[in-house]
Formats: sequence, structure tokens, C-alpha cells
Amino acid sequence: MAVIDSIDQIYASIAANEPLNRLWTGGSTGVAPTAGNSTSGYSQNLRHPSVWTMPSVGGGLTGMYATACNIWCPGGAYTAILALEYLLGTLTVSGNVFSSTGAVSMPTKPVKGSSIVTSSMLTFAVVTTALTATTPVLTTTYTDQDGNGSQSCVMTLPTNPVTNSAYRMQPHLAAGDTGVRAVSNISISTGSAGVIKIYGLLPIQEFSIDTTVNRHSNLQPLKQSRPQWLIEPAETLAMYFGEIATANNQHMVQLTGVAAS
Repeated sequence: MAVIDSIDQIYASIAANEPLNRLWTGGSTGVAPTAGNSTSGYSQNLRHPSVWTMPSVGGGLTGMYATACNIWCPGGAYTAILALEYLLGTLTVSGNVFSSTGAVSMPTKPVKGSSIVTSSMLTFAVVTTALTATTPVLTTTYTDQDGNGSQSCVMTLPTNPVTNSAYRMQPHLAAGDTGVRAVSNISISTGSAGVIKIYGLLPIQEFSIDTTVNRHSNLQPLKQSRPQWLIEPAETLAMYFGEIATANNQHMVQLTGVAAS
């Protein structure tokens, strides 16, 4: 498996295969997310519904590594995260029905030439259809970062959270756990309507915005403090905003990647 960890390797990949360049935009949702509290991740987070899917690649190639990524976001004081996103499970509140349809376990990824079974670096419970529920208790049964099953994450969500509200699960994982490999069940204590999805993230880029003007951030792939993740065909990139209290949450992403063999 190819490792892209030097300027020479990036140039060699570009010489052998054309780079992939994409411009991806997401308009404002028009609604601010419902804030979390001490029982539901502590912060006010939004998952933007606009996502980008990695296309198929040529024969002998496995995907791409992001080597340049410009993100433009509106001004304000919040964080923005571009991440590989994996659906781990879905709960339909009406009937309290868990579904694994379309869900996956966190993938095995090449890291410095080795195949590593990943766990989510960030995990969110996302409201994809607005809830009708008064302070519902959400219980997620999962496999942790070390492969231990039947672990439990218990969160009390705010009343009637709006669509696209996202709640960080990390503070409420079982003691000692840092991530999630897979979800085996989701249940809720009360509620008559709504849908909640659990997503595991592998961040590609993140940055903080602390001004009132539009901001952008550039990816420096060889200076990251975390693994450089291979983006494989059919995998999805999504944008998450943290501590955002505004309905103005549009973004534009200019992404460049080099092929991996």
C-alpha cells in the first residue's frame, strides 16, 4: 500500500496520475442547532446535511490522500471540522426502532504502511429528523476502540432538538473509552417522532474561527498531528460546526488529492 508522506511522493503520484480537484459548497441550513448541555456533549454542534462522496478511481489505485484543502466559512466564533464520516446506526424514535441498514463498522485504514483497525476519533448522535421528545435518555450500545463489545453510552438530550443538531458522545462513553468501532443498538426513553443517527468521524482538517469576517483554512498534509487518512471510493466527507449558535452555516471546500496505489 502506498504511503504519501513526503513532497517527493506527492510529486511522483501527480506525475503518474492526474490529481483530483473538486469544489464543494453547502448553503446555510437556515436554522441554528439546539445546544447540548452537561448530559449531551456540553457544546452546540451542527452537522451540515451537504456531503461529498469520493468517486471511483482507476485500476490499480485505492483512493486518494488530501494534499490541499481550502475551506471558507462565515465569520463568527466557532470551530469547523472536515471529516470522513461513517454511519454506525439509526434510531427511529416512533416505535423506538434501531436499524443497522446502511450502517458500517469503522474501517481498516493504511497508516504508515500498516493496516490499522480504526475507531472514531469523534462520535456524534445527530438529529436527522426533528425530535418530539421531552428530555429523552438516549442509550447507545457499542464496541469500543479496543474491540470490547456491549459498552454503553447514556446521554440525556434536550427537549425537541431541531434537525442537524449534533451531540458529542465522547464525554459520555464508558470509563476509559476514547472511540467507537461499531454500534449494536440504540434506544430512547421517550418520544413520539424523529430520527437519530450515530456517526463516527476521522477528521481530515479542523480549525477555529474567532473573527466576524469570513475565514478560510489551508491543509498542510505533512505537518498534521494525526494520521493522514486514505479517502476511498464511495466514502463520504462531511462538515461539522462546533459552538455555533447561528443559522448562517454555509461553507465552501476546495479539495485537491493525489492518488494512492
